This record gives sequence, C-alpha cells and structure tokens, in this order.
Amino acid sequence: MSLSTTQSRDGVQLAWSATGKGEPALVFIHGFAGDQNQFTGQVDAFSARHRVVTLDLAGHGQSGHDRIQWGAAAFADDVIAVMDAAGVDEAILIGHSMGGIVMLETANRYPDRVRGLVAIDTLQNIEALFPPGMLDQLVEGMQQAFAPTMEGFARALMIEETDPDLAARLVREFVGMRPESAIGIMSSLTSIDVMPLFKNLKVPFYAINSDMQPTNRAALEQQLARVEVEVLDRVGHFPQLEATERFNEALGRAISFI
Repeated sequence: MSLSTTQSRDGVQLAWSATGKGEPALVFIHGFAGDQNQFTGQVDAFSARHRVVTLDLAGHGQSGHDRIQWGAAAFADDVIAVMDAAGVDEAILIGHSMGGIVMLETANRYPDRVRGLVAIDTLQNIEALFPPGMLDQLVEGMQQAFAPTMEGFARALMIEETDPDLAARLVREFVGMRPESAIGIMSSLTSIDVMPLFKNLKVPFYAINSDMQPTNRAALEQQLARVEVEVLDRVGHFPQLEATERFNEALGRAISFI
C-alpha cells in the first residue's frame, strides 16, 4: 500500500493510503500520538471486501505540522480532504481515542459523507469525557517535561499484560511527537464538550471498548437511535494492536450492524 499526499483545507500536507474495493468504504482515524500504521492489521483483514483508507492527521506521522489552529474541526477537514483524494463519497468512520472525537466532528460537519461510526476505546462517558483538570495537568506536564510526561501518558494507557515490544513502540510514538504540535493538539481538547456533537447525529454508532474503564451505555442510548457497545477484556487502550484478531472480529460485527 503506497503512501499518497494531499492538502487539507488550511494547506497542511496530509499523508494517506488507500487499498481494496467494495462498499461501504472504511476510513480509519488514529488517536493522539498515533498514525495510520496502527491500523495495518485492519487494512490487511478488510481490504479484500472494502475500500480501506487510512491517514496521518496533521501533526502526526508523515503529515505536516504547520497548522495554526488545532482542533477537532481542522482534523475533520483532514478526513474529508483524504476522502476526496481517495475518491470516497461516503464511508464508515472508525476512530480510535481522539479519532473518536474527530469522527463525531466529521459526521456533524459533513453528514452526507458518513454512513456510520465505530468508536475504538473512546467516548466511554460522553457526559464527562475526561476527569476534571486532567487534560490541563497533562498540558502543563508536557510544557515542563515533555518526554517523561509523554512516556507516563503512554504507559497509563496500557495494561500489565501489554506486549513489551508493543509498549516500547507506543512509548516511542508518544515521546517522538513534536512538542509544539502535541501541546497545541492537547490544548485544543481541554475544553471540548462532545454532547452537542450527538444532538444531530442520525447514523448508527458502534463502540468497541476495552474493559479498562466502564462504558456509559445509557448516555449513548439516550442520544442515539441505533447504538451497540462491545467490550473486549484483557486489553488496554489499543485493542486493534493488542488483540488484533479479536478486535477484527468485533469490527466485522460493527460493519454488519451499520
């Protein structure tokens, strides 16, 4: 799968890849400090039956960092720019972690381009997305001691059984971010409220979460007409990497649900 490039609405260069044929198209959106390589196991599993698109959001991977205004709205523009470049009119968006917020924003800004949403270990409690002050403390730590803060952040997202090689890879990805981009992105999330993003959401929503924290299914069901939640045990925050086969089975069920 070769790497392509296109420009987002604000001119930032975006790296993306696409392979396979078939409807519905699947667009994978990584989380903070991730990149499209975190979905290699899903590209391999699903591209025989679907058009599969992955991208590096601005500030991540091989994409540009010269963004002035960070935030979910700009990332939604990244997603649509890549869909346009890949010739995808409508897709199921599959968002991991911060990518879940990005897919919600995309569905709100471009509702005719989204058929359904799959959340990967994200949006577990839409009424209180993060503990009070958590992101502010994280930003402050990143400003004062970037590498140790990022390593601590990465390790907090794993479980004791996480494969050591995978753990080392994830730490490298977190610590390897450009500080100015990472701080700008995280700062843009400190005051985010996802509840308004659910008010006009009409598409099916399927959550594949780990058991690291409970999922407030009732809050999702109150906002959405069609919702399903599946919890994978014995995995941390990266189920697509930690338990690829089990995760892919769950993703197959999510696609069928949508």
